[in-house]
This record gives sequence, C-alpha cells and structure tokens, in this order.
Amino acid sequence: MFRSTEKRHSVYASILASLEGSQASNQGVEMAFTPAEKLSVALLCDLAKTADERELDPNFISTAVCDGDLWAIDWAYPGLQLNIETPLEVSRVCDILEMWTCLENSYAALDEAEKARVSAEIEPGGIQFEGFDGNNETGAVHIARLLVRKLERWENFEGRDFNSHFPSLEMHDRLLRAFRPIWEKKLSGMVYDLSADELIVVMRERIHPEHRI
Repeated sequence: MFRSTEKRHSVYASILASLEGSQASNQGVEMAFTPAEKLSVALLCDLAKTADERELDPNFISTAVCDGDLWAIDWAYPGLQLNIETPLEVSRVCDILEMWTCLENSYAALDEAEKARVSAEIEPGGIQFEGFDGNNETGAVHIARLLVRKLERWENFEGRDFNSHFPSLEMHDRLLRAFRPIWEKKLSGMVYDLSADELIVVMRERIHPEHRI
C-alpha cells in the first residue's frame, strides 16, 4: 500500500521546509505549521498531480483522522514530518508483535526433537500469536490490524484475525517481562533465535501465577 522510499517524500519535505523557513511578508515573522496544516498542504499538493502520480491515500488519512489514529499517518508518511508522538498503547502492541515474531521464528528453527520437548513442557496450544480479546481489548485488536493490514508492518502475521476470544494483554505482558532480559542478551551476542530452554522459560508465563502448580 505504501511505497516507503526516501525519494517518495522528498517533494513534500522540500515544500514544508521551504514554507517553514520563509518569512511572512513585511512582518519578519517566521511561519510555523501545525501537523494539521502540514497535512493539508501535502494533500493539496498531491491533489494537483495527475491521478496516477498521487502518493497520498485520502481514504486512509480520513479514516485515521476519524478513528483518532493520527500516529498512523505519521508512520505511513514520515516525509511529511508531522512528528506525532506514538501512543503508549501502540508501543505496547508493537513490543508484543515483535516478541511473538521472535518466539514463532525461534520455535520454527528448532529440530523436531526440541519442538516435541518444548511442546511437552508448556501449556497446550503451541507457540502461535493469537491476538487480543475482541470484546474487552478492542483497542489492541484495532492497533494490531492497522499495523499489519494497512501499514504493512509485521507482515508475518498477515491473514490472522487478531481476536484471541479471551483476555490476553496481561498474559502478553508477563511473557514480555520474561522475554526482554533473554532478548537483550541475545542481541548483545548477535544471536536472534531463542533456544528450546529459553522458549520454555518464556512460554510458561502464559499460565497465571495463581494457577501454577
């Protein structure tokens, strides 16, 4: 959907930089643009192009504005330099998607004997990201779908519904707490897959502490 190249946004960046650096006529006042004004200028510039040259998706932008997902516009079109802060809930979902990408890839890289050992040690269900509760965690479901389906991030989850049908956020947070220190050590050693033992340590956190034997 979005062709992410530096050249793609160079025209908008040049226009905005020129406008912001200019001086108001006979007043010597520097012009400063809000994110909304920057977006309006970019949309008008895009509208002046022929249909096959346009790069901004007005339907995506209007939906993001109506849904309050202004951060998504900034992610989709970084060349506009809207500088909209990413909400904490979005960062939380991103961390969860990144963790599950690593968990699934690590499990897939194991040999059959190690897979069998991991499966025997963890709660039944295997190692697969199921999403968030579609009834009580709708914000997280919406963010995950937006990231994967519209912004084309974490495309390894393409085609999934992201509805786990049970409360999941607290469980994902428990996994993250176990995963992060392991992952930091992996990165320092330039190793990106978890071992069978490390997967077991993380995946055991799916069970709530009150329900563990």
